[in-house]
Amino acid sequence: MISLKDFEQDSLLQSVAVAILSAGLWLLVRNRKKIPGPTLDQVPGPPVSSWWKGHRSQMSNLNDGWSFHQMLAEHYGPVVKLQTIFREMNSFPPIRMESGNVIFGNGLLGTVGEEHRKQRKMLNPVFSIAHMRSMMPMFNDIAQKVL
Repeated sequence: MISLKDFEQDSLLQSVAVAILSAGLWLLVRNRKKIPGPTLDQVPGPPVSSWWKGHRSQMSNLNDGWSFHQMLAEHYGPVVKLQTIFREMNSFPPIRMESGNVIFGNGLLGTVGEEHRKQRKMLNPVFSIAHMRSMMPMFNDIAQKVL
């Protein structure tokens, strides 16, 4: 038969073990962004102003939106991580993609799946190294005129 003393010791050990495991799990979750790896967490970006909208209100602000974009370019360079309401690729409604295709056409950026693959395959020769090298004189001429 189990005595009350044994029960109290086992219960105390279990409680301590659960507390240690919980604290370890909490620290792991809290510091998960500090774990190095090939993730988008390493891309720099401004602090989020709203947990719900992310940076959307700052980006689309009619009065001050342009200065927000200038600040991004000055502080973070050409690549910056911004938070929006849609964080997963599949969370963007297909009806929005279709309405965008009506306005902008069925282009490479507005397609997914098999149609996207076909368009990329068609454009690959245009962006080959040999073709880009052959276009360099034209690029240089235009750049000289602009500068």
